[in-house]
Amino acid sequence: MKRFAVSLALAASPLAFATPANAALVLGSTPCQPSNTTPTAISCQGWFQGNLNSGQATDLNDSATAVNALLGTSYTGATLPLIESIEDISSGNVINFAHNLIGPTLFSAHVGAANGNNGIGYEGTAFFLINAGTGLDTITLNVGGLSNARLFATSVPALPELATWSMMLVGFGAIGGFMRRSKKMTRMRLSYS
Repeated sequence: MKRFAVSLALAASPLAFATPANAALVLGSTPCQPSNTTPTAISCQGWFQGNLNSGQATDLNDSATAVNALLGTSYTGATLPLIESIEDISSGNVINFAHNLIGPTLFSAHVGAANGNNGIGYEGTAFFLINAGTGLDTITLNVGGLSNARLFATSVPALPELATWSMMLVGFGAIGGFMRRSKKMTRMRLSYS
């Protein structure tokens, strides 16, 4: 009986350390180029095979791997930030996120299997880091077959600090109070001699 228990334990031990199967992130035959976007990207990773913008767990993990390679970060599929997702782009090659893009901006674009001069020839996803400057409304993808896009990061517009806002409001209140007070104190009379 003891020999059977030991045999069972040895047979089950590989199952204790088994991990679920995960498709590897596969780089397609066409590498991305900074000139694939307008404005020109600072850097990019891709074109990886498949639709990594699908939102499925394996695609989120692969997206995190690509972003980590691009930025030198350590995101997982669960911690990868997502600001906005455009599921169906039918406006040609223009990506128009609802958010105003400012400064360093990270996004991904998925293309179908478009062939021709500017197509990559297979279904793929690439990740781009661009500088949106002081405000950008749209990004043009210079690759055919744009299907969907995801916005992962962009800067927020600069706002004054809380102390600055507080002092400004106190100042306006003081000016309003002085103006109101001066109306009550000064009643000018007009007289003719």
